[in-house]
Amino acid sequence: MGRDSVDGAMLLTPASGVHTFRMRMAIDVAYLDRRLNVVAVRSMRPGRLGRPRLRARHVLEAEAGGDG
Repeated sequence: MGRDSVDGAMLLTPASGVHTFRMRMAIDVAYLDRRLNVVAVRSMRPGRLGRPRLRARHVLEAEAGGDG
């Protein structure tokens, strides 16, 4: 929070949802199940509350549109 950019990604665990309150940039979010399989992907603008995904146990966040 409070940064203008991020280098890399952040794994949140345990987690099934995220928010972008107090963030200055959009993020790409991947929701992962127990075996780290992707169950959903979403881009989120600042100031949003993401809907929790029932099967998600982990969330991977990265700066939106990053080169990967």
